[in-house]
Amino acid sequence: MGDPVTSSNPVLVDPGPDRIRVAVLLQDRSPHDAFLDWTEPERLQRWWPPRARIEARAGGVYEFDWPKMNWHLRGRIEQLVPDQLIGFSWCWDHEPGVTKHVIVRFTHEAAGTLVTVEHGSYTKAPRDLELRQEHVDGWMHFLARLSTQKT
Repeated sequence: MGDPVTSSNPVLVDPGPDRIRVAVLLQDRSPHDAFLDWTEPERLQRWWPPRARIEARAGGVYEFDWPKMNWHLRGRIEQLVPDQLIGFSWCWDHEPGVTKHVIVRFTHEAAGTLVTVEHGSYTKAPRDLELRQEHVDGWMHFLARLSTQKT
């Protein structure tokens, strides 16, 4: 994955042409607690969407809402291994027909839990290149917020 992630600041690691990968070290947090930050609505709402509904199981659905912006993100949980991995589809209501996929991995480290978010896939089309950068910026922002949350 390139250089190790050693601080609670998110870093873009090992990006590829068709995906992004952003990682953050959640200091003093177990993989179990980090996993709950992604799968329990009240914990998600502390750092990501103002409103969250999620069926935290393989095949379950989720819906995240940002009411002030009238944004709605929806998808299906495609993979789920408690405390290790969650994978889900990603589709904004305001971008119909554009579906991406996200895999979040939770890795135990001596100082806490390394959370790695992989998002893709992207093409070289101009709109996809814009989306790729928007997703990088978004993950850098929201993972920084996650790293400051207390369990």
